[in-house]
Amino acid sequence: MNKVSSHAELALQNGKDGQTCSEAVMTAFADLTGLEIPMAHKLVSGMAGGMGGMGKTCGAVTSAYLSLGLIFGPECVEDVKKRDNTMRLINEFSTRFIAEFGSIKCTELCVGVDLRSPEDRKRLRESGLPNKFVHGAATILAQIIAEENAT
Repeated sequence: MNKVSSHAELALQNGKDGQTCSEAVMTAFADLTGLEIPMAHKLVSGMAGGMGGMGKTCGAVTSAYLSLGLIFGPECVEDVKKRDNTMRLINEFSTRFIAEFGSIKCTELCVGVDLRSPEDRKRLRESGLPNKFVHGAATILAQIIAEENAT
């Protein structure tokens, strides 16, 4: 199994095992971000349901953004080149995710779901829909990482 599919499959399994979209992606890439799994969970714990259930940016997407920053981002304020490159990578990720799913907003991805309602979140999880976004985000993220590392 190649790196792209292994990270994507791990993220998918994480989601099936009960992790939120944000946790599933962030923990799947812990080997590349340098985060230990417990810290990865803590870091993204409030991002589920589009930032605390508010329906904003999908947790799988925000975890991909954070992963790109951890992997390629600057270590100091003066490193404008790395910051600009990270912003470019985040924009590229967003473009690809939107092309595949139509949006990065949780309310638009999960139409008709009250993301603050435990009952609605349970029904959503049982539908399997979030796993599509987790797998898609992880696949796109892994592809971008591989492309960036190849340059």
